[in-house]
Amino acid sequence: MPSGRLAAVDIKAGANILIYQTPGGQAFNVTVRICNCNDTDIKIRLALTEGGLSTLSNDDYLEYDTIIRANGNLERSGISMAGNQSIVGYSDNSNVTFQVGGN
Repeated sequence: MPSGRLAAVDIKAGANILIYQTPGGQAFNVTVRICNCNDTDIKIRLALTEGGLSTLSNDDYLEYDTIIRANGNLERSGISMAGNQSIVGYSDNSNVTFQVGGN
């Protein structure tokens, strides 16, 4: 089971971005940390898909248009990932970092 930081991505505003994909044949829990480096509130989305960006659908969202306050953060732990599943992130503003860590 991996531990430590698995991925860190500075999000582009207004686009769904693949943050991390579990290697095939592996399964483990991860924690996602999202940091708003802006002095204004933002809205984020966080999804767990069965593949990559092309398989993203409404039932994949763990968070949808969740507000993170100016210079604030959000942590979502205990996300169970199976092989080839992906974490997808979105923000309505730039200067937002998504990090994925193994538990």
